[in-house]
Amino acid sequence: MSEVLPPAPRPPAVLAGLLLLLLTGCVGPAAPLSANSIIIGADAVPAELNLTQSIDAATFLAYPLSATDLAANAVEGADVWLDVEGGTVVDLDEEGDGLYGYLPESVTAGNGSLTYLVGATYTLNAEHDGEFHSVEMIAPSAPGLTPPIPGAHQSGAELSFNLQGQDFDYATYAVLNSSGDVILSGLPETGADLVLELRKSNGVDAVTVPAGVLVGSSQVYTVAVLAIRKAPKSAFDGFGTFWSDFGIGSYAVVPVLTAP
Repeated sequence: MSEVLPPAPRPPAVLAGLLLLLLTGCVGPAAPLSANSIIIGADAVPAELNLTQSIDAATFLAYPLSATDLAANAVEGADVWLDVEGGTVVDLDEEGDGLYGYLPESVTAGNGSLTYLVGATYTLNAEHDGEFHSVEMIAPSAPGLTPPIPGAHQSGAELSFNLQGQDFDYATYAVLNSSGDVILSGLPETGADLVLELRKSNGVDAVTVPAGVLVGSSQVYTVAVLAIRKAPKSAFDGFGTFWSDFGIGSYAVVPVLTAP
């Protein structure tokens, strides 16, 4: 598992899905710029995930202008950057079709490296056609998970983690075996996929690994849970709040030892 969220390519079907979701409200020339954005990372990178980068960020910019010409809605040529509390400024690279992302290999002098800092405020900024837009949010801690007692989880039983009271809007998981291979994953394949899933989410109280995955006697597994929180609509300045979302989230990892 080299990356949880590969930054590219962005499948056309996913882009179309994002654009269609943005057309659920009014459409026309007066529609404001929308931003659907995510930042995913970890303050301490879980070694079990074998991530090639500790943080990923992606932003999709669009005007909900046309229900028939979806490509015309995507915003290209914008300047997009993140301000991180403490003074770090990070540009997001344009990847085409309205998508902008953080590519560590493109970081140059004067453009800081992006890291995940729990409790820090991240501000997404976009400038297009001389107009400025922004949204800010505080990075949440990783989800708090209660692991099963070692050796107590019955072979083949489902495993559920309670997220009630943690105010996450979306959560998913990946399961690794003792060799570090991913045997089941609900993680979206790209940042654009994740933006789409976050856009559709309405809150989450639990995440469950289904029955039939954690099998065998005295077997060791690792479950990684990704949980994301959305910014409140009041955090948006200049973006159309009806169509926009900004989510920040992190990973938690727990070991599971099945019963003898």
